[in-house]
Order: sequence, then structure tokens, then C-alpha cells
Amino acid sequence: MKQGGNGRKEESGGRGTAKVVTRRVEPAGPLVDARMSEQELRSLTGGKLRISDADRRTYVDALRALEGAGVEFVLSGLFGVYAYTGISRPVNDLDVLLEPTHVLRAARALAAQGFETCLVEPHWLAKARRENSVVDLVYGMANGLFLIDEAWTRRGWPGVLDGEPVLLASPEDLIFHRLFINERHRFDMSDIVHLLLVCHEHMDWHWLLERLGEHWPLLLAQILFFDFSYPRRRRCIPEWVREDLHRRHAGRVVAVDRGREPCRGTLISRYSFAVDVNEWDFRDSREEAVEATLRAPVIRRIANDPVWCESGGDAA
Repeated sequence: MKQGGNGRKEESGGRGTAKVVTRRVEPAGPLVDARMSEQELRSLTGGKLRISDADRRTYVDALRALEGAGVEFVLSGLFGVYAYTGISRPVNDLDVLLEPTHVLRAARALAAQGFETCLVEPHWLAKARRENSVVDLVYGMANGLFLIDEAWTRRGWPGVLDGEPVLLASPEDLIFHRLFINERHRFDMSDIVHLLLVCHEHMDWHWLLERLGEHWPLLLAQILFFDFSYPRRRRCIPEWVREDLHRRHAGRVVAVDRGREPCRGTLISRYSFAVDVNEWDFRDSREEAVEATLRAPVIRRIANDPVWCESGGDAA
């Protein structure tokens, strides 16, 4: 299923078909002016996927290398959002989500095609660079809570990137992933409400609630934000979902912990809640989750493999 600004949908058998077609870089629109900062320009949405020809060629080479190596993955990030909604921002990298057990095979396949592979943060992210183009190998979450598992590919939706068949992360998984990204420079809440607006009829709401587990309050907060953004589209959210979440919230009991009080705000923003853990003596839930993930044998194998260059890289 795909629905853009014109309201049309494309449906096929199975879970749906989302087509991604890369285009030449074009101006974002009349809102652009010389006073806009780099972050404002990067946040400005448009109706066309803005990607350079050089990046497009590199991404296709990367996809073919991964396919040839038998690596299972789904595409996420801006490609996923564009495929389902038709909304785009400037593309800076290709987000490839894969299980940790496939990371080293993927890195070796890309290195064989001339990519420089760098381990950025061992618990979730590596990057492969060729000239100025970047492919992100994402196998976990920055907050350390979750690793990518086989359900991401099993539930993927078929799509096309520049003629190459690909799997896209499902709308539910895109929403799940973005619920934990709330930095000032990476406020992904608009992506979530757009996905809810466009994909709500085709979503597996039971799966999303199951995937969130104890973190369901993030979805409740997002639904309230959706209602604020689209006051006449309340029907897009199934009533049983609202009732379930409100019932959970009304009956919620907070366990008594005699130790230091935790701050879970760091799970969605490491910077905005830095004062809580650095100066106000809250426990850092993000740090605890990351340390636990780093102890996992599969993560240690990734971190200690010689496929990575020594220069490292910057986290997304």
C-alpha cells in the first residue's frame, strides 16, 4: 500500500507493495531561504525523494553486494517513510536493518566492493562508506533496548529502489523504531503521525503493542500527538487501541525501588536528559541498557572482528 499527497493507494497481494523510485536532486520548495539553518533544511519535507545520482549508484551497488552475499535485511529510514507516505527529506545515507548475526558477512561483502567499513557504536551501528556515500548497517537501537531480529525481515513489505527489489521495514516497525528517537535534531514524531495517517488501515496494531511491551506509554503519548495534529482524524486510531492504552494508564502501578531513581528519558534522548544523570543523581536507563547489550556474545564478536577500519565514524 502506498498513499501520497494525492490520496491514491496501490495495493497488491500479501501485506502490500511499496514502490521507491529515486529521483534527481531538486529544490525543496518555496519555504527554503538563506536564513534556514542546516538542521532546518534537513528537516524540511517535500514530495520528491532528494538523492544524488552518485548516491543512487552507490546504494544500488551496496544492495547487490548484500543480496549476493545472502544477507537478509530491510530498508528503513527515509526510504521507508517515502515508500509509504510519499514524503521525503534530503537523503544522507541508506539505512539497512539486519540481525547482528549477519553484520560481519554484510561488512565483508561491502568491503569487497570498495567500501570502507567502520564500527561506530558496537552495540547497534556500523557504517560503510564509498567516496561521499554512506550505508548504515543498523543491527540494534541506539538506546541499547533492542537488537534487530528475524521478525523485521519476516514482516517486511516488498518495494523497489531504482529497479532493485528490496524489503522495506513494515509501517509498525518503522513506528516502533521512531518512538525512541526524540532528540532536538532528530524529532521523528512527524514521521510517526504521517505513517499513522496513511497506513492505519493496513497496520497490525496487535503486533505493535506486543513489540512495545512495557514501553506502551510512548504509543499513548504519540496517539495524543496525532489527535492534536489531525483533530478530525480520530477514527484513524482503532477505538480498542485507545481503550486498551487508557485502561493500562489508569491502572498503572509504579513499583517501589529503594535504589537510585531511574530516568527513562535517556532512552529517547541522551542529550535532553543529560542533566538528570550528570547533575540530579538519576540512574541512566540508557547506559544500563547499552552496557547489557555490549555483554552479548554476538555483539562482542562484531566488535572484535578485523573487518572494521580504525578511523571509526560518527553515530547517526
